[in-house]
Amino acid sequence: MFGVFVAGTVLALIAWFTLPPAWIAAVLLGGAAILTALALIMPAARNALLNLAGGAVVGLIAGGIWMLHHPALPTALAGQTILLEGRIVSLPVTTPAPNQPAFTRFMFEIKRVDSALAGAQALIHQQVRITWRQAPGLQPGEQWQLPVRLYPVHAMLNPGGFDYEAWALSQGWRIRGVVVKGPAHLLTSCWYCQRLRQAFAQRVAQAWQQSPYAGFYDALTFGERSRVTQDQWQVLQQTGTTHLMAISGLHIGLAAGLGALLFAGLWRLLPVVQPLARPQWMAIGAVILAAVYVLLSGAGLPAQRAFIMVVVAAVLVMLRRPFLTWPALALAALIIVLWQPASVLSPSFWLSFVAVAVIMLTLQQPFVKARPAWQQGLIVQMVLLVALWPLTAFFFDQAAGWRGLINLLAVPLVSLLYLPLLAVASLLGGLAPELLQGVVPWLDRVWQPFWQLLVWLAQQPVGLHLPPPPVWLLALLALALVALAWRRIGLASGLALLFTALWLVWPLILPRPPLNSVWVTVLDVGQGQAVVLETRHHVAVYDLGPHWGRLDTGAAVVVPFLHYRGRFEVDRLIASHNDIDHAGGLAAILRAFPQAVVYSGQPQRFKGAYPCQPGTAWQWDGVKFRFLWPPAGLQHRQDNAHSCVLQVSVGDTRLLLTGDLPVAQERALVKRYGHALHSMWMLAGHHGSAHSNSRALLAVVRPQQVAVSAGYGNYYHLPAAAAKSRWLQIGASVHCTGCEGALQYRVNAAGVELVRRERWARHTIFRHFCRKDRP
Repeated sequence: MFGVFVAGTVLALIAWFTLPPAWIAAVLLGGAAILTALALIMPAARNALLNLAGGAVVGLIAGGIWMLHHPALPTALAGQTILLEGRIVSLPVTTPAPNQPAFTRFMFEIKRVDSALAGAQALIHQQVRITWRQAPGLQPGEQWQLPVRLYPVHAMLNPGGFDYEAWALSQGWRIRGVVVKGPAHLLTSCWYCQRLRQAFAQRVAQAWQQSPYAGFYDALTFGERSRVTQDQWQVLQQTGTTHLMAISGLHIGLAAGLGALLFAGLWRLLPVVQPLARPQWMAIGAVILAAVYVLLSGAGLPAQRAFIMVVVAAVLVMLRRPFLTWPALALAALIIVLWQPASVLSPSFWLSFVAVAVIMLTLQQPFVKARPAWQQGLIVQMVLLVALWPLTAFFFDQAAGWRGLINLLAVPLVSLLYLPLLAVASLLGGLAPELLQGVVPWLDRVWQPFWQLLVWLAQQPVGLHLPPPPVWLLALLALALVALAWRRIGLASGLALLFTALWLVWPLILPRPPLNSVWVTVLDVGQGQAVVLETRHHVAVYDLGPHWGRLDTGAAVVVPFLHYRGRFEVDRLIASHNDIDHAGGLAAILRAFPQAVVYSGQPQRFKGAYPCQPGTAWQWDGVKFRFLWPPAGLQHRQDNAHSCVLQVSVGDTRLLLTGDLPVAQERALVKRYGHALHSMWMLAGHHGSAHSNSRALLAVVRPQQVAVSAGYGNYYHLPAAAAKSRWLQIGASVHCTGCEGALQYRVNAAGVELVRRERWARHTIFRHFCRKDRP
């Protein structure tokens, strides 16, 4: 019954953090009341129902307390510069920026606020993620007084994409800040546990900084992944091995196992500790070494959660109780969700507990117990690979396919060879960096064959493509695991087969536009542009998202959205012109869809691209597409002037996409086509700039709806007030991705319908929304 109570707590927290705020109290309190009433009339199930209801109430209380301790940034403080005093509580990470000063990021715990603005005092004791350009040398534990401009966490939001706001909440912060010009003073410097990690990381990282695998060594040793290159991340993603580069439950468990083995050897050598039973002494070693590794890895929340599981297991061993049991797993889950309720939003939480549950279920099967240890390990790896595949697809859009089988080799190889070698090498480097420099070439030779295998594998075709499974389908898989835990083998097998069959056919039953219809999705890619146009059997992407530093929205937004929609083939990619905010994601999208044909208003800038030549037209599933601009032979010093203009027609319903076309070229477009430009829907020119969207163009287009692709709080203050005024004067309905997330429209001969605004569709208790005076 304890497990049922914990299940009630976890389910309540899931509802608390994923339901619209207006529904939370009604659903949770109403559900608890219904369960209690059922318990009164169903004596046989009374204990289970009461435990479930009690757990739901505890989860509701825990979620409320978490949100009280992590309030949103008061509206009056957004964008304001405030003098903050506080302490650096994380390892400062400096990242170079192309053509700009390097910036340093760190977590800052506020101790004092020098401001009379309303709500300022609520910031005290909050943790804020600070960005500081050209920062001096910073160390954890330092107390600083900083002039900081504060902002709420407001990130891109797309179907199938990463939810940064949920991730930030699960990490324990909801506010970010930028250090601005003003008096910045170092107040005091005290020792802090992260300083030990910083000193260790600097000594070790410097010794292997010239290695081509330095990013991997950093990631596995002390949890810093900034030196893993974009190409290396691509290989890891394509082979389903990104999890190996994160300090996760696997790594903490290995550290704990190594600590247990070391202390087992000491127990034999030290008679003074032998009065304590060997398993209890080994449990102490497991906790000590796991704690050291958690500290050196930065004590990230996934590592902390794994450490809690180690501690729970160690305590049970000290009490001479079995720890690989369902009550033990439930106890660890309860401690974690009460300590950090927002953990239910973290993929690592689910991956860790599902992995442990699958291991337990596998080892409990009689045919597994009867096999030698090495065969048991291989069986466990294969079962984990299959069981976690749907979860990794759901959380990370992992489309490794059969290439994911490399984990059968990669996990034991990294765990049993590379990680211990790195541990020994890093300890050597901490004591004598010059010795580590001599060892690194040998370490590289050991790592090289494995990496070459991954690179070769990433170049192979993926084979079977499956979109991320929906939540209800994952619930079916969860029920299969529960049935297996209750030893209902037949029921578990049936549910697992049903899940597999439904997931395999899911791409065939995903909704598709009917004939003579097109679905348009203006993706939220920040200050950039990407629009997906879907007909019944074809897909085109107009503009491909920006690529700013390490953030490639082609890989992070466009490709996951297309996979989410079950689209694994794209017909045409249209880079309107050669600006990085429109074409930055092209390379990543082409890697995912190499068969796509590329068009551009500047085809000479893209290998193998065709020109958006006026007169070029085609028809897909009853939907007509044609290019209107730029004219052949156009020579202009501005890239924007070459923007590819696309018109889409479904019967008498027309759509117009103009890229970043400036006013002068808009007038030329009007002169050439006149009222043939009339469209019900228009993509705002140049992200809503006042220097596009001219009155001359709007007079002939006369759009009823305008979609603006612009980032929230962007530097250029787009969409401009002048452009908004022109749209409103003609009575157009205006929607902006920066405030509303991805915008999804359904278009047919009858007109254009806005069917989903992603930010409103995923309205939760922590979601940030724009003020009314924002775009």
